[in-house]
Amino acid sequence: MSDLKVGDRVRVSKKAPAGKFLESGLDAGVVDNIEEQGLWVSFNGSQSSVYFNYQSWLTKIDEEENQPVKHDTDKPRMSYVMNGFADALLMVGMVGTKGAEVHGDNTWQNIENPIERYNSALWRHKLQGGTIDPQFDLLHDAHAAWNALAVLQLRLNSTLNKS
Repeated sequence: MSDLKVGDRVRVSKKAPAGKFLESGLDAGVVDNIEEQGLWVSFNGSQSSVYFNYQSWLTKIDEEENQPVKHDTDKPRMSYVMNGFADALLMVGMVGTKGAEVHGDNTWQNIENPIERYNSALWRHKLQGGTIDPQFDLLHDAHAAWNALAVLQLRLNSTLNKS
C-alpha cells in the first residue's frame, strides 16, 4: 500500500473526511497496523485506532518535522535587546516615567518641531554623558537614549503615515 510501516508517525491531511480525531485537534498519530487495503492509526496514545483506506490522507512525519517549530527566523530577536540592555532600558523607562510626571502622559508627541528639539536634547545630554542629571537624578546617558528613541519613533510615525 505505501512506504509506511508500523510505528511510523503520520499526519492526517485536511483532505481526510472530518472524523472525531480531526474535530478534536488530533491530526497526527502512529501507524498501529497495516492491512492490504488500508491501515490503522492511533492518536495521542488512544486505546482505539482509526482506519484509513486512502494513503493520500496520511503523510509520514520525519524526526525533524516532529520537532516543535517556531517560524521566527526572519523576525527581530527581541530577547537580545531585552536581555542585553535590560538595565539601560529600565533607566530609559525611568526617564519616561519622570518626564510624564513633570510634563504629562504622552505629551512628548505634541510639541512643536519635535524631531529638532529632541535631537537638540539628545546632544545636550550626550555631551554630559557619564554624569547625573540633577533634575531627574538619572544618568544623562539615559536621557540621551530616551531622546534618541523619541526621534526614532517620530520618524517611524512620519514614514508610516506617508505609506
